Amino acid sequence: MLLNDETAMRIACEELYESAHRSAIKELFTLTKLYCHGTGQLQALKAQPWFQFWRIIRNCWSHDMIFNFNPDERALLPVTWSGITIDLSMNGKHLTHGHCSYEKIRELIETAQTYAMQQLA
Repeated sequence: MLLNDETAMRIACEELYESAHRSAIKELFTLTKLYCHGTGQLQALKAQPWFQFWRIIRNCWSHDMIFNFNPDERALLPVTWSGITIDLSMNGKHLTHGHCSYEKIRELIETAQTYAMQQLA
Protein backbone atom coordinates (compact mmCIF):
# COMPACT_ATOMS: atom_id res chain seq x y z
CA MET A 1 0.00 0.00 0.00
CA LEU A 2 1.43 3.35 -1.02
CA LEU A 3 1.06 6.34 1.28
CA ASN A 4 0.14 9.74 0.01
CA ASP A 5 2.64 12.55 0.61
CA GLU A 6 0.66 14.04 3.51
CA THR A 7 0.42 10.72 5.36
CA ALA A 8 4.08 9.92 4.77
CA MET A 9 5.10 13.37 6.07
CA ARG A 10 2.91 12.98 9.17
CA ILE A 11 4.44 9.58 9.95
CA ALA A 12 7.97 10.90 9.39
CA CYS A 13 7.35 13.87 11.70
CA GLU A 14 5.89 11.62 14.42
CA GLU A 15 8.91 9.32 14.20
CA LEU A 16 11.33 12.25 14.40
CA TYR A 17 9.46 13.74 17.36
CA GLU A 18 9.49 10.42 19.23
CA SER A 19 13.15 9.83 18.39
CA ALA A 20 14.13 13.23 19.77
CA HIS A 21 12.33 12.58 23.06
CA ARG A 22 13.77 9.09 23.36
CA SER A 23 17.31 10.30 22.66
CA ALA A 24 17.02 13.16 25.13
CA ILE A 25 15.86 10.87 27.94
CA LYS A 26 18.47 8.19 27.25
CA GLU A 27 21.49 10.42 26.57
CA LEU A 28 20.79 12.98 29.28
CA PHE A 29 20.42 10.19 31.84
CA THR A 30 23.68 8.52 30.87
CA LEU A 31 25.68 11.75 30.70
CA THR A 32 24.29 13.07 33.99
CA LYS A 33 24.97 9.80 35.78
CA LEU A 34 28.53 9.58 34.40
CA TYR A 35 29.26 13.17 35.38
CA CYS A 36 27.89 12.65 38.89
CA HIS A 37 29.87 9.44 39.28
CA GLY A 38 33.07 11.17 38.19
CA THR A 39 32.54 14.15 40.47
CA GLY A 40 31.41 12.27 43.57
CA GLN A 41 27.81 13.49 43.28
CA LEU A 42 26.12 10.22 42.34
CA GLN A 43 24.44 9.68 45.71
CA ALA A 44 22.93 13.16 45.56
CA LEU A 45 21.59 12.42 42.08
CA LYS A 46 20.13 9.09 43.19
CA ALA A 47 18.42 10.85 46.10
CA GLN A 48 16.32 12.98 43.74
CA PRO A 49 12.62 12.05 43.82
CA TRP A 50 12.55 11.63 40.02
CA PHE A 51 15.78 9.63 39.62
CA GLN A 52 14.35 6.08 39.81
CA PHE A 53 11.42 7.03 37.57
CA TRP A 54 13.85 8.47 35.02
CA ARG A 55 16.09 5.41 35.21
CA ILE A 56 13.20 2.99 34.64
CA ILE A 57 11.81 5.03 31.72
CA ARG A 58 15.31 5.19 30.22
CA ASN A 59 15.73 1.42 30.55
CA CYS A 60 12.32 0.82 28.99
CA TRP A 61 13.20 3.01 25.99
CA SER A 62 16.55 1.28 25.67
CA HIS A 63 14.88 -2.12 25.48
CA ASP A 64 12.19 -2.00 22.78
CA MET A 65 9.80 0.26 24.77
CA ILE A 66 8.84 -2.67 27.01
CA PHE A 67 9.03 -2.66 30.80
CA ASN A 68 11.19 -5.57 31.93
CA PHE A 69 11.87 -4.99 35.60
CA ASN A 70 14.99 -6.56 37.08
CA PRO A 71 14.99 -7.70 40.73
CA ASP A 72 16.40 -4.37 41.97
CA GLU A 73 13.70 -2.42 40.13
CA ARG A 74 10.99 -4.73 41.42
CA ALA A 75 12.09 -3.92 44.97
CA LEU A 76 11.67 -0.18 44.28
CA LEU A 77 8.20 -0.39 42.75
CA PRO A 78 5.87 1.35 42.68
CA VAL A 79 7.70 4.52 41.61
CA THR A 80 5.70 7.71 41.22
CA TRP A 81 6.74 11.03 39.76
CA SER A 82 4.57 13.99 38.72
CA GLY A 83 1.35 12.00 39.00
CA ILE A 84 2.59 9.00 36.98
CA THR A 85 3.10 5.64 38.65
CA ILE A 86 5.14 2.76 37.33
CA ASP A 87 4.22 -0.48 39.07
CA LEU A 88 4.80 -4.21 38.79
CA SER A 89 1.62 -4.73 36.75
CA MET A 90 3.40 -2.99 33.85
CA ASN A 91 6.10 -5.66 33.61
CA GLY A 92 6.27 -7.07 30.08
CA LYS A 93 4.05 -4.31 28.70
CA HIS A 94 4.84 -1.54 26.23
CA LEU A 95 5.29 2.04 27.37
CA THR A 96 2.56 4.10 25.74
CA HIS A 97 1.78 7.80 25.64
CA GLY A 98 -1.16 6.95 27.88
CA HIS A 99 1.36 5.99 30.55
CA CYS A 100 3.72 8.90 29.96
CA SER A 101 2.84 11.70 27.56
CA TYR A 102 5.24 13.87 25.60
CA GLU A 103 4.39 16.70 27.99
CA LYS A 104 5.51 14.58 30.96
CA ILE A 105 8.67 13.52 29.12
CA ARG A 106 9.51 17.18 28.46
CA GLU A 107 8.78 17.98 32.11
CA LEU A 108 11.19 15.22 33.17
CA ILE A 109 13.87 16.50 30.79
CA GLU A 110 13.42 20.05 32.11
CA THR A 111 13.54 18.82 35.73
CA ALA A 112 16.80 16.96 35.12
CA GLN A 113 18.25 19.89 33.19
CA THR A 114 17.38 22.34 35.97
CA TYR A 115 18.96 20.00 38.53
CA ALA A 116 22.13 19.69 36.45
CA MET A 117 22.42 23.42 35.90
CA GLN A 118 21.58 24.54 39.46
CA GLN A 119 22.67 21.73 41.76
CA LEU A 120 25.71 20.09 40.23
CA ALA A 121 29.15 21.49 40.84
